[in-house]
Amino acid sequence: MSERRSGLGIPWAPSRAAGRRERSRAAGQVVVLFVFALGALFAILALVIDIGNIWNNSLHVQQAAEAAAMAGVPYMPGDYATASSKATVEARRNGFSTAGGAAIAPTVNPESNRRLDVTITRSYGTYFLRLLGMNTVQISRTATAEYTLPVPMGSPLSTYGDNTGYFWAAAMSQ
Repeated sequence: MSERRSGLGIPWAPSRAAGRRERSRAAGQVVVLFVFALGALFAILALVIDIGNIWNNSLHVQQAAEAAAMAGVPYMPGDYATASSKATVEARRNGFSTAGGAAIAPTVNPESNRRLDVTITRSYGTYFLRLLGMNTVQISRTATAEYTLPVPMGSPLSTYGDNTGYFWAAAMSQ
């Protein structure tokens, strides 16, 4: 029986042509894996871009709601109409108006008539989530501000100690 020999003269070693076929099949597998990995990386990048955009816009909405609540609360509890008007004007200054597609809703907090709640809602377009059917994302944030009465500072009396004129003696005797 004759031994099977390769072109190199080594028994049972693969021939050069067989080695080339193995390398070309491995190269084809690498290309397929690379294409799938590249596609997955682009999908993750697209998701990160859209989520980052949504997060950034939600921060802008929250900051505008906080500014609007702080602008309107000094007129609470007596003048809700002015408080609501000032809150809406401040939201408009921060780029949120009904003409721009935003809904601004200042309301009196149900727990206290000295608190003003401002809710701003706006829809934002997406970039890559459109491929999954999400063309817009609605962001809504609420901020609450409370009007506190002035706090008296210091003593209501115009004297120190026990009113004898000896401050240090009064402090020692207590």
